[in-house]
Amino acid sequence: MTKTEIDEFASMLFAANNKIVLKALSELRKSGHKEHLPALIELLNSTASLEIKTEITSILNQLKETASVEIIANAIKEDKYKGILQTLLASCWNSGLDYGKHLLLFTEVFINQPFLEAFEAYTLIDSTDGILFSAKDIATATQLLRESYPKSDTEKKPLFESLILILEDKKQA
Repeated sequence: MTKTEIDEFASMLFAANNKIVLKALSELRKSGHKEHLPALIELLNSTASLEIKTEITSILNQLKETASVEIIANAIKEDKYKGILQTLLASCWNSGLDYGKHLLLFTEVFINQPFLEAFEAYTLIDSTDGILFSAKDIATATQLLRESYPKSDTEKKPLFESLILILEDKKQA
């Protein structure tokens, strides 16, 4: 897909008319390319339309292209997407793609974000059956959790304890 085609499609995504946007999203669902993902994330972050947000969330949850992993992970790192962080995290789990290289990112989200986002990150780390984390990343994540535990929110402390145990089990496996 050429840059011009990507730009033209992006302009449809940001049209003032929701019907045009929804039609573009429908096309994207059928023949989408990873090149459209940044615009899709930007639209999810900026739209007020619940119908458009729902459609984008559905598309993100069904991603199957492995190149999408880095795009989603990079969006999770950006502060400007804090308002859609929970949706981005949930899409990692729902898509079934391998986010094994991003254990430290999810650990940092768990430590630094409010409870709901932290719980999504916890769920991601916990339910990664079949996805292998490197022993080095597990050791680093466990250390970060132990260091952050004393100053963590009271409501997150049980999750900290559980996540440390989960990572220790994954290290043994």
